[in-house]
Amino acid sequence: MKAQFPAAAIDIEAGPHRSEFAVVVDGSPVFSRLEQRRYPEVEEVVVLLREL
Repeated sequence: MKAQFPAAAIDIEAGPHRSEFAVVVDGSPVFSRLEQRRYPEVEEVVVLLREL
């Protein structure tokens, strides 16, 4: 991910739910494992971020 977006500040934070995984950009959710019921593929996240 850092190779695709070298200027991005990437953090990992624990969510309120044990199985939560989300990609959040500037406070806005881009992907939620709880909503999608799956983890995203790396390339999927790259595409989502490029669409912003």
